[in-house]
This record gives sequence, C-alpha cells and structure tokens, in this order.
Amino acid sequence: MPWAPPRSHRLCDTAPVRRRKGGQRRKKRKGEVAVARRRLKKLIAAGEPLIDPKCSYTEACGGCTWQEVPYERQLELKHELVVEAFAKEGLEADVLPVRPSPRTFAYRNKMEFSFSRQRFLTGTEIASGEELRRDFALGMFGPATGLKVVDLADCPLQTDVMNELTRATRAWALARELVPFVNETQEGFLRYFLVRQAAATGDSLAVLVTSSRDEALAQDYVEWLREAGVLPTCVANGVRASRLPSSHGMTVYSDHGPSHYTERLGGLEFTLAIDAFFQVNTWGAEVLVEEVLAQAALSGSERVLDLYCGAGSLSLPLAQQAGAVSGLEVVEPAVESARFNAKANGIDNATFAVRDLNSGLPEDVGVFDLVVTDPPRAGMNLRVLQGISRIGASRVLAVGCQPSSLARNVAWLCSEGGYALTRVQPLDLFPHGPHVETLATLVRQESP
Repeated sequence: MPWAPPRSHRLCDTAPVRRRKGGQRRKKRKGEVAVARRRLKKLIAAGEPLIDPKCSYTEACGGCTWQEVPYERQLELKHELVVEAFAKEGLEADVLPVRPSPRTFAYRNKMEFSFSRQRFLTGTEIASGEELRRDFALGMFGPATGLKVVDLADCPLQTDVMNELTRATRAWALARELVPFVNETQEGFLRYFLVRQAAATGDSLAVLVTSSRDEALAQDYVEWLREAGVLPTCVANGVRASRLPSSHGMTVYSDHGPSHYTERLGGLEFTLAIDAFFQVNTWGAEVLVEEVLAQAALSGSERVLDLYCGAGSLSLPLAQQAGAVSGLEVVEPAVESARFNAKANGIDNATFAVRDLNSGLPEDVGVFDLVVTDPPRAGMNLRVLQGISRIGASRVLAVGCQPSSLARNVAWLCSEGGYALTRVQPLDLFPHGPHVETLATLVRQESP
C-alpha cells in the first residue's frame, strides 16, 4: 500500500489561497529583469534581428529574458549596462569588452524553483486549448508577479540530469497531493526545490525545501527518485518555517547520500556543503578565477583578505600564489567547507572565520596588501567600505554581479576611501539573462 501524506500536507484538505485586500496586485519589480525586458522591446521596435529561442517558456519565464537575442548582441547589451552603471556614479572608466561564457546552455550547476498554488499560463499554453491544472506549479515566477509560477517541464539552462530530477519531483508532489506553501497565510508544505549538478565530477543533489520536517515523507521522496531511476548523489530536506520568501537559513536534513558534493575549480577540488554558495556557472567561474589571479599579480609574499569568501573559490586559488589569505563569510557551513577544502588541497596558508559583514570589519582584522571582495547582489554597506579604507591595502579587487551596486561601492572607495579605479572587466556568467559579473581593479592613492 503506497504511503499517504498527512492531511495537513494535502491539496484537498487546505484552505484556498487568500488574495490581497482590495484585489491589490504586487508591485512590478524595477530590477534588472524589468530593465532587460524593456531593452528587448526596444530591440524589437528598432527591427534588430532576433533568433528563435531554445526554450518554449521564454515569453513568460523570468530566467531567460534575452534568449531571443543573438549571443554576441547579448554581450554588447551587458557591456552597455556596465558602462551606464559606472557613468551614473560619475566614474570615468574604460570598460573592457565582456568576456563570454564558455557555455551558453546547460551551464548552470544550480537552480532554485518555487512551488505555487497559482500557475502562470503562457500564451502558448492558453492557445493550445488543453485543460491545464492551475492550482499547482513548480518553476520560475512569471512576469510582473511575485505569486504566479510558470510550470517548467524542462529548462535549457540546466543539465539533463537536473531536468529529470525536477520532473520527478513534480510528479511525486502531484502523486502525493502535496500542497505548496502560501507565505501570506503560512499554510502549506512545499516551498522550493533546489537542484545541483557539479560540472567536473557529475555529483548531483536534490533539496526539497518545506515548511516543516516530515521524516516519513522525506524517505518516501527518496524511494520515488530511486524507483524513477534518477536518484542523485545526495537527497536532502531543507526546513524553512520563516515568513521570508527565501531558502536561506533553512535547517538541512540529509536523507540519502553524503551531506556534501564535490566540484573542481582553478585546478582545485572543492567539497561543498549542500547550502554553501558557489558560482552557478563553473565554466564561467574558471574565467573569473583566471581574471582575479591576473589582476592580483601576486609574487608569493602578499597578505590577502577575501571578503564574502564563501567556500573559498577565490581564496584558495589566491593562496597558492600569496603569502597568506584570510577569508570572512557569514554562512557557517561555507566556512567549514572552505577550511576542509584548504586542508584537502594541501593549502596551509589560508584561514577562514565566520563573520556577519553587515556589522562591518573587525577592528583587529589585520594588515593586508590586497583586499578581494565578492558580496551578494546588493553590494557592500558603508561599514564594510569604511573598513576597507581603514585597512589601506595597496589594491582592491571588487567583484559584483549587479553593475549598479558595484559601481556605487567603487564610487565611494574612489571619493571617500582613497582609491583610484584603474580597470573594469565584465564577464558573462549568466547567458540569456541581464546579469553580468564585473571585476573592478582599484589602487591606493598616495596621500598628498
């Protein structure tokens, strides 16, 4: 007899979705996706040649806003975004051409999909006339909404293995009549699905993020994947009870296989915790590491501080060419991974510590010749910038995935922190989307 989920998890036993008072719609986000869509409309209006997208969901899914644009033109558009961001901050910079991603499809080693009780139907789905279920979806949010989700059967940005795991997870959830979580009412069970596959080793993992822990259900999920012939290297359950619409801060339970996976980058092997940050494009990250090492130009004696170091993807390659490297990171599992990876790769001149950089740098952080920083998309706050200025390293290498945030940080370091901008190198780690990684090189100005 098949296992049956508790009544509280099932679609048929849950309350209907509550709508916002007065029928209010969530305000349209004015971020990079919206900017990307506006630029695409301008290209169409100008009569620029477009290409047929590889993905059938491009019209609605927020993950591939530029897939209809030839790749070389995408790079030009991203270059314009970086130039505009730095010019807006009053920075005079000769922005170099964007370095392309070695892969443009099946390049992502991680995807995070949302469960929703409100499905966004694409124009193609509506035109098909097919009767489609509207109370369940697993995929990406549709345009101009933080509620409706496009139900994705496959995504060309991820590997075949990742697509198979996503389809199997959807089939299991529907077969068990499990209900997606609704943030406003705090009702439901399924929140997110995280899927990874390491580019170099092939290690794969599936993480089902739920509002509560149900061990019997977790084991049922493992068996479903096994019987479907898609059981990955690791299967885990992340529990996130908070109202915050994010998987960050979840409690992770390992239900099959090890609680980590292995990837290679920069000639080193990285053993990574299930929820540790790692660049989503391993092939593009190789290019980033190459650029960082070239701009660091280390001789073997320098002291390097790596802020927001994650699992050490920049720290450890730098340590091979530096005198010593210190890494600071808020996520404890990532710091544990960095320490493990240093030891596993025979690197004894790198140390790592847990530090919430929102509170700034420690007063006794030390003296450094080079500071490398790769913060989240929002960039660094004033306390971190002041700490970098106080250290007074001869050079700063600032990495950012949002040009506006990076330019704002660089502008402060130039106007208030005693630095001069010497080089801006964009890199494409996110083909078919508006995001662009950028490496800014700054040098310390001599006091008058």
